[in-house]
Amino acid sequence: MNHTQKVLINNLRYYRNQLELTQSQFAELIDVSTNYYNALENGKYFPSVEVIDKICNATNLFPYQLFLENPYNNLQEVKILNKNISRLKNEILRLFNEYS
Repeated sequence: MNHTQKVLINNLRYYRNQLELTQSQFAELIDVSTNYYNALENGKYFPSVEVIDKICNATNLFPYQLFLENPYNNLQEVKILNKNISRLKNEILRLFNEYS
């Protein structure tokens, strides 16, 4: 198991625990089998882009947040970044709608 996978595993557990969900509940939330999700958290599989997208949609995270070394240490910074990214996204959508 490489370093990136270890970081991802730690973050999957961290965010799942923040939601106070079991592996089974989280697997259901992201529409994968419990066995598959368990294998992700145990490093047997690395999630596809589609599964990462499901995780992000279910947890309201951006993909990069799943790969931060210590998400709990960077939580305030992450909140600010997420807020800025959301504002930028809204502004881009507004401009797109205005000029299309």
